[in-house]
Amino acid sequence: MGIIMTSSPTDTSTPPVTLAGFTEPNDARMFGVVMALASEVYVLKAEVHRLTAALEEKNVVGPDALEAAGRTEAVEGWLSDEQAAFTAEILRPWLDPDPIADVRHFMSDE
Repeated sequence: MGIIMTSSPTDTSTPPVTLAGFTEPNDARMFGVVMALASEVYVLKAEVHRLTAALEEKNVVGPDALEAAGRTEAVEGWLSDEQAAFTAEILRPWLDPDPIADVRHFMSDE
């Protein structure tokens, strides 16, 4: 089932991650995308592992049946739609800039 991460970091001296060091908006956006993807991958891997383990433990379905199910027309259609939606969401920070415009010029005393 791929890489299994069984231990968690125990070093509490590591400072928390903030976006304060990113001076370029695109850097912060990229970091946000990477973190969102990493979080999603972690959650999905855990869910797939739990579901697969439960199905195999109860002898409901085995690895061959799971593989065959992935090749059905319904699943292939879902994957196509999901890929388009996922790609649009990943590119959203660049295609749809922040909704709040730069208003610094309104703050000037001049």
